[in-house]
Amino acid sequence: MFYVYILRSINYPKKTYVGYSQNVNQRLDAHNNGESVYASKYNPYFFNAIFNTRCKLESFLYANKLFCFAPKEIW
Repeated sequence: MFYVYILRSINYPKKTYVGYSQNVNQRLDAHNNGESVYASKYNPYFFNAIFNTRCKLESFLYANKLFCFAPKEIW
């Protein structure tokens, strides 16, 4: 099963990263170890949210007025 996750930078709290993976803990480690080109600029990260279904993600984004920031690949 794939999970959609939202990461927030510890050092730059306004910076977030949205991604998807089957193993979110491994992905978080990869981001924090600099294995992602974009994410390495703002690491370390922590999980802001993790979703296992699209409906839960949409509800979260709408409730927090973040829908416009979601990557188009999700929809």
